[in-house]
Amino acid sequence: MPPPFAIAISDLRLRAAVEEALDARAQVHAISTAAPTVLIETNSLPYAYAAEFRVMRNGTLGIALDPNQSATPCLDVLHEVGHYVDWALLPPPSVMSTAAQPPELTNWFAAVSASSAIREMHRIRTNPTTVSVTLGDGTIVQLVEDAAIAEYALDPWEVFARSYCQWIALRSGNARLRAELVRALQNHYPEQWRPDDFEPIARATDDLLGGATP
Repeated sequence: MPPPFAIAISDLRLRAAVEEALDARAQVHAISTAAPTVLIETNSLPYAYAAEFRVMRNGTLGIALDPNQSATPCLDVLHEVGHYVDWALLPPPSVMSTAAQPPELTNWFAAVSASSAIREMHRIRTNPTTVSVTLGDGTIVQLVEDAAIAEYALDPWEVFARSYCQWIALRSGNARLRAELVRALQNHYPEQWRPDDFEPIARATDDLLGGATP
């Protein structure tokens, strides 16, 4: 895998999934080989964390993927690549640019703010309720919505990372990414976007990152 990505994963199936995700990314979003290197490896992470972007004290960058918690490894690694793009490539450098909200992101912010998924996440944050949820096996359970989950999901850097991985899935047409996205969309919390809801965000991301609409 060419720079700036270095993969240190011994499990061959997981490594292949990560490489496939990065290959799909390369079809859509060019990242200079001179960009800061990011090491991708496996590690045990806290409960409910499938992957994590890390900035070390010495300034080096890493992505940790927990194979025991990652049900969608291609999306998960691209989510963390989205954090890398936010931190290392978007202006200003060496901060989460989405937190700084530079003018370059104005149209992207407008597109995500107008989406139904983000509006629903705001609703959960301010007015959580108990809802009936149908599991994959058809079982119906009662879910008490957690406002803290919505609060975290609405952090701008989290929204950007989720939109980045979905943008790569959409624009690359990669079958595995599309299948993982279908699985992610089964989550009650609208962390990913339905196709029609996402299209304005995809176009804004094209403009921001130089992607081309097929």
